[in-house]
Amino acid sequence: MVEQIGKEAISVALTADLWTDRNRKGFLGITCSYIDPEFILKEVILAIEYVQYSHTTEHIAECFEGILKKWKIRLKYEKGS
Repeated sequence: MVEQIGKEAISVALTADLWTDRNRKGFLGITCSYIDPEFILKEVILAIEYVQYSHTTEHIAECFEGILKKWKIRLKYEKGS
């Protein structure tokens, strides 16, 4: 999927959701949306990852940046901003 997004997407839009489970553990989910060269909308769930407590801006940003790095889409996200 990393290679597919790299080949098909010029820019991407990201959707993020943060929630706490019953055990008070926080999770961040990120979905990536883009239009491929044939103008077909693609959506990929990039990750659902644990966010270190306390759920500060720094911890959330650290988790978010780590996901972008794994998927190699930091520059594609910046183009879409």
